[in-house]
Amino acid sequence: MSEAILKGDRTGWPPALRRAVRYALERLGESLSLDEIARAAGISRRYLCTLARASLGMGLMDAIRRYQAAQARRLIETTERSIAEICHDPAVRFRNLWQFRRAFHRAYGCSPAHYRREVAKRRPPLSTHDNRREDSPSAGIPFVGL
Repeated sequence: MSEAILKGDRTGWPPALRRAVRYALERLGESLSLDEIARAAGISRRYLCTLARASLGMGLMDAIRRYQAAQARRLIETTERSIAEICHDPAVRFRNLWQFRRAFHRAYGCSPAHYRREVAKRRPPLSTHDNRREDSPSAGIPFVGL
């Protein structure tokens, strides 16, 4: 599933899928087509879709959007940055707020703003000099470095 993208656990992935994921993650926020990603990975679109479903349990674009939503969730939990800033963060990079809100809602069942309000109810205010919480449930998610 997309957790493999988040955790960087790509053991057993075919090299072509690793190339495709790397290409897509390096271009977050751009209008990429599956044809373009497949071409960059040196395989057909159909084979890319087959590899993604077999290795990730979902389509590649769905996995990438879930990855972006998970990165946004981590930033919402660990920073006081605005939702708009998070939307355009290099680790998240949605093209616009509407797309960000839609992907986040699909992944977590609520809007980013609602999620932030719920998180705020469960934790004390963040320190002004340190905007990270080490005890956050997703604090250890690394950015994928293929």
